[in-house]
Amino acid sequence: MLTCIIRYQIDPTKKAQFEEYSRNWGLAIPRCGADLIGYYAPP
Repeated sequence: MLTCIIRYQIDPTKKAQFEEYSRNWGLAIPRCGADLIGYYAPP
């Protein structure tokens, strides 16, 4: 098993672009045979 953890610093003015980015990865990762657990963000 391999775990990849990426720490993002999101520009608050570009939240919509990050949402699109994360949706795209949510589709691409399973197509490559892996499982995406999810994104975790502070409250």
